[in-house]
Amino acid sequence: ERAFGGAGARRGDPSPRLAADAMDNYADLKRIGRGNYGTVALARDVRNGRDYCLKQISMEAFTEDERAQAQQEVEVLRSLDHPGIVRYHEHFVCRASQTL
Repeated sequence: ERAFGGAGARRGDPSPRLAADAMDNYADLKRIGRGNYGTVALARDVRNGRDYCLKQISMEAFTEDERAQAQQEVEVLRSLDHPGIVRYHEHFVCRASQTL
């Protein structure tokens, strides 16, 4: 099973957790892609042994409007349920590095 996201909030839970302990839920991080806004890493969830794509978006240089738009995109991803679209798993926010 592959899904974008990270550890923290689950489907139906709109508030992300802080990343300090959320990243402890993942092991074997390996970068598999990089784009204009961030990176994608392959990570194994130590809680269930499944592999996920962890999309990390640096929001350091984002304006408040851009941060709000990023959060809206997370909500859209959360609502999608189609076999042709990668399913959203969960997300978190790292306040120190401003990473979603």
